[in-house]
Amino acid sequence: MGTRLADLLTSYPFKYHGKDFPHPGTLRGAQLNMELGRLEGHSSKLNDLFIASGRGNERPTERVGRTDPLSLEYSAMENRRAQLLSEVQARAGPGYYSLPRGVGSKPTRTE
Repeated sequence: MGTRLADLLTSYPFKYHGKDFPHPGTLRGAQLNMELGRLEGHSSKLNDLFIASGRGNERPTERVGRTDPLSLEYSAMENRRAQLLSEVQARAGPGYYSLPRGVGSKPTRTE
């Protein structure tokens, strides 16, 4: 299991921790939806890493306070998801988790 975990860790692209992303208000609707879709894929891979490292039973609240690379990536990814979902709901209304076609497709902010 140790080599499998090492292989998973080296193959996982840490994409969220320590990176700057554009403000969600500057993204078009399709870009918002695409990034939310990518987040789902990364979330699944990250969960596989937690399981492989024997931490699959941790609650999300337990992961947030830790400072290991997996937990930092998890926290950064969840923060980005919250930013994107906040923008989606600002454009489309409460209860939406992606933008419907034709709703809120123009950016709400310029930078």
